Amino acid sequence: MDKAAGVMELMFPPHCLFCGEVKPFRENCPDCAELETKNRLTGERRFNYQFLTRSTKNVTATISSYIYSDEVANLIARYKFRRYYTMAREMAKIMAADILELLGADCCDLVLPVPAHESGVSQHSALLAKRVAKILEKQYSNEILTKGKETKPQHRLSFAERAENLKGVFSVIKAEEVENKRILLCDDVMTSGNTLNECAAALLAAGAAEVLAATFAATSASPRSSGDEQRQSDAEKRQFDAEKQASDGKDSGDEGGSRKLKKKKSSDKKRKNRKKKAEKPDEPRT
Repeated sequence: MDKAAGVMELMFPPHCLFCGEVKPFRENCPDCAELETKNRLTGERRFNYQFLTRSTKNVTATISSYIYSDEVANLIARYKFRRYYTMAREMAKIMAADILELLGADCCDLVLPVPAHESGVSQHSALLAKRVAKILEKQYSNEILTKGKETKPQHRLSFAERAENLKGVFSVIKAEEVENKRILLCDDVMTSGNTLNECAAALLAAGAAEVLAATFAATSASPRSSGDEQRQSDAEKRQFDAEKQASDGKDSGDEGGSRKLKKKKSSDKKRKNRKKKAEKPDEPRT
């Protein structure tokens, strides 16, 4: 860590992604260690996680840092829907560390975000991509790959419908910027892989040499049968509803949510204070 980065970290200390509390300097949050262990992808599992069940034929390799569990869905909800964009720093640091470990510093020439339609307001993918590019010391742009039209929400569609929903919606407006270059796409979550695949198709058609992808989280698997498809769809809808509740400032009901963790910490502190008070002998009256 350089001196400037160290000063910035002291002025704006990192917060735990799960509970939102300030983390001990260069350490993980002790209260969320179990959640970190439960949800973190490690070792080779981060590389092409469950790739045989996804639609990513145009993507050479994918790197994912966490399993998209209820707890991870909640932290992404705070980032995406509540606009807690300061979380991008910590999320990007984790993503970049995984990229460097598994693919190396020279894995790409250009970092791009998965684009949103201009009618949208979310910048979550762009912020992640920009910070990842800075750590990797690579070129970044959000003006090369575009989404030409608004599409139906992917989580409301079957997996067969998802591919059709995104056909031809992504395009490259500056082909000379991607020609013969290795591109790294960044996004928050990978589910079926169709979004990344369609982005990669547009980049390859414009002359890109290769397309890689990095996401903060990935669903545990994509369905193979119609029964699995329905269960996966139902699970994603529940997670989306939890995210929307979080965006409205409501408690999602997840035990790993920041509200419950903060309430638990407050309750534990009050209980310790009551215990200390009970153990303290009464002072003699004068």
